[in-house]
Formats: sequence, C-alpha cells, structure tokens
Amino acid sequence: MSSGAVVGATHAPPSSIDLPAVARSARLDWCIPLVVAANLVHVLAFAWLYPAHRLDPDLLSYFTYFRNWLIDDRVLHSVAYFTAPKTLLVFTLGALRNPSAALACTALASAALGAIVYLIARDAFGRSAAVIASGFLLLDPSKAVLTLRSSADLYLALLVFLAILLAERGRLVGAALSILLSALVKPVTLPCAAYFLIAPGTRRDRVLAALLPFAAVPLILLAHYLLLGGAFHGAQFFDEFSSMTDGEPIGPGQVVHWVLWSQLIKIRFASTATWGVLGILLWVATDPHRLTRPLLLLPLLFLAGYLVLSAVAPYPPYFRYFWLLEIWFLIFLVSGALEVARRLAPANPRLRWAAAGTVFVLLADGLIGRQLDYRREYAAPHEQSMRFAETASRVLRARRGAGETVVAPLGLLPYMMWEFPDAARAGQIDTAERLARDHLAARPDWVIDVPRMYATDTTRRWMRDVVHAGAYTVYEHDGQAALLGPIARPPALGGDR
Repeated sequence: MSSGAVVGATHAPPSSIDLPAVARSARLDWCIPLVVAANLVHVLAFAWLYPAHRLDPDLLSYFTYFRNWLIDDRVLHSVAYFTAPKTLLVFTLGALRNPSAALACTALASAALGAIVYLIARDAFGRSAAVIASGFLLLDPSKAVLTLRSSADLYLALLVFLAILLAERGRLVGAALSILLSALVKPVTLPCAAYFLIAPGTRRDRVLAALLPFAAVPLILLAHYLLLGGAFHGAQFFDEFSSMTDGEPIGPGQVVHWVLWSQLIKIRFASTATWGVLGILLWVATDPHRLTRPLLLLPLLFLAGYLVLSAVAPYPPYFRYFWLLEIWFLIFLVSGALEVARRLAPANPRLRWAAAGTVFVLLADGLIGRQLDYRREYAAPHEQSMRFAETASRVLRARRGAGETVVAPLGLLPYMMWEFPDAARAGQIDTAERLARDHLAARPDWVIDVPRMYATDTTRRWMRDVVHAGAYTVYEHDGQAALLGPIARPPALGGDR
C-alpha cells in the first residue's frame, strides 16, 4: 500500500481494533527504536549546548521540598511565596536531589514521549505521517527546553499522550491510571476523566476508569499538608506569583482565544496552521464517529481543565502549560498536508510529495526560526545567568557572615533555598521582586544583581536605586550581573555547607 493510501485509510472505532495485531505491529516496527535513539541523541546534544538549563527553578524546588520533608524542616510552611509543589515530581525527581540524575530520568521520559507520539500518529495516519511528525517534534525548541529543565509540562505531555495511546487501544484502566499520574503533576488533567464515561466498554469499566483519576485529589491534599503544613496552603502561591510579575492573569473568556488562536495559530504555526485545521476536519469528516475518539477529546478536555482553573484562580499563561496541544496539532498538521496532497494528486506520487513538501518546508522554517530566536533571546542569557549564580553562591559561602541577608531575583529563589538552607530557615533570603512590590526600604547585606532575570521593570528600577544608595563592594561580576556585598573583608568562617 502506498504512503498516500495509508494516510487516507479509514479507521475503525476503538471497540473494533484488533489489539493483538496492533501489539505485533508495534513490536516489529523498526522505526520505534530509531525514534527512541534520535530523542536520546537530541537530549545529549542540547545538554552539551546548554549545561546550565538543568538548574531549573521548579526542579530545584522539588529537591528543597523533598529534603525539608525528609528532615522535618518546616521553613516552607510559612514562606510568602515558593514554587507550588507537583506531588508526583517532588517524590520522584525530588528524591534524587541531583540535577544530572534528574536529567537522565527526564531524557528517558522524553524518549518515551517521542515513541508514544510516533505510535499514536502511526495508528491514526500511517507510518509516513508518524515519521514526519516525529522529526518535526525534534525540531520544536520546546521539546529540548522542557526536557533539559525536567519540566512538569513534559511529564504532563508524556502521561496524557500515554493515556491517548492506551484509550485508543481500548485499555481504559491503563489510560485512567495515566490520567491519575498526570493529575499528580498538575490537577488540570482531571477533566480528561470525562472521556471514560463515553468510551467503548462495559459500564463497570467506564465508571471505574472515570473515577480512578480523582484518587489524585486526596493524595495531593496530603502532600500539601506534609510539604506546606496545610492541605490548601499552596493556593496562596498563585496570587503571590501574579503580583510579583508583569504577567497579566487571564480568565475563562480569554483562555481558549489565547491558546488556540493567539498562540497556536498566530504564533506557533503562523504559516502552516491552516493545514492543521484541515487535518482535523478531514479526519472527522471521513468518519463522524471520530468525534468521540480519545485522540480528539482528551487534548480538548485537558484545555477545559485550564479553563476551569482560570475561573477559580486566574493565572498568567505560559505556552509551556499547553505544549501537549502543540504536539497534538502538529500531528494533525502533518496528516492534513499529506491528505490534501493525496487528494490533489492521487495518481502522481511525485507531485503529491512536492505539494506536501512545500508545507513541510514552511513548517521547518518556522521551527528553526523559533530555535534561533530562543537561543538569542533566552537560552544564551539564561546560561550566563545561571553560571553567574553558581559563581556567586561559591563566593557567598566563603564571604557571607552569620545573620547577613541576601536578595536575589525571583527566578533564583529555589536555587538559593536549596544552596543555603540555614539562611532560608532564618528568613535571611528574599526576592528583589517582593521588596520592590512592597516598597521595603531595608538595605540587604548581599545583592545578587542579575537585571536580565528580574520579573518586572519596577524591580529593575528599584534594585538600581538600592545598589546606588548602598555602600557595596563588587565581589564578582561578568559584565552583565554582579554580586554586591559589604565593604571588602576576609572570608567568613563557617557557612551553610
């Protein structure tokens, strides 16, 4: 069968899938180990290119949460702001307490995600579409970034796509367990449980699968009680974070527009989004039963979760929250381009591939452009900032005296809490954003001044005034950032470590 015919094939509803045949096909598909290997090489290449990316604030907060829970350190029970805990990752990645070990685990998760996306695309649209979609996924800069940072959103995408794969193959309980685990990362995936109420299968299996993900709720509340001293104490971090950044919280009326139109169509796939929309429409038009398929419903129910969150606790949106929708749309974009090309030139394979190739060139151009923009605007500055933070922490450990306060950008708070637990316990670490927001006049003893990391322009102005007004010595600088402290003196004795 030609690749075009594979792409245009009609698929049976999930209840009639030959599961043994699918399993045999997966075992014999030589593309799967190639996809896994390509994803692992991809991680290694970017880890070499951006070594400091593994020092992600969220990841370091997992380490801090787990360490403090293990030694019964309750400093996080009373802090005004800290990164909200992701239950599953705190008790898995957090237990590793090592950024490189966490990256190794995330590299495997990233490779598994690549293989699962390949299988989903292959089962729905054929091998050609699956291989092409897998290749473009590697070009997506978000794939590399979220992997290097051991991001919760990468694990969220992995677990939701695993649920899609299992649900498409009729494994409802397995899919429900995947949604349960994803909810332990972020509860916004709980609306995905609604799919199981209409899934093929016995009533008992459907009800069990629909209820199973909600076991995450008591587990999350218990984790918050253990980590924060109260089941609902994490809610305060949403408002506190919003008030310390320039990001504008969005409500229910803005979520769908911001995600599907502003970000997905106008920004992420600006020149090729039409083919993704056509891919969805043609796939459904071929068989209206596909309106209830997990490949269509689960990503939309995931978006509904963020819609509910915006009604309960409006939040500043970041597209990494919705990255799995980008992958989902990418699959349909590739299949749409191949299907339209097949219909335009059913008897001419060369013309068919030339037509689809034109779309793929535009898609590749957009993704490569995003890679270059990311490196220039974020990756290189972030690498330089984190390298400076590591140098500054070494100087602080040698020079900082007992009881002296340290102020750093909001993005360095988890790093400082992890590196200086004694200072954190004594309340001697604060963020420039909070001081600037609350117009506090206190003059900190030490300032890690990294202007490119400040979350607001107000903070940059406030810190500039603090630095100019205080009598500081520059202990370290890299031309962009500086460690400022008391008038030069001999190294202090002792320290946090």
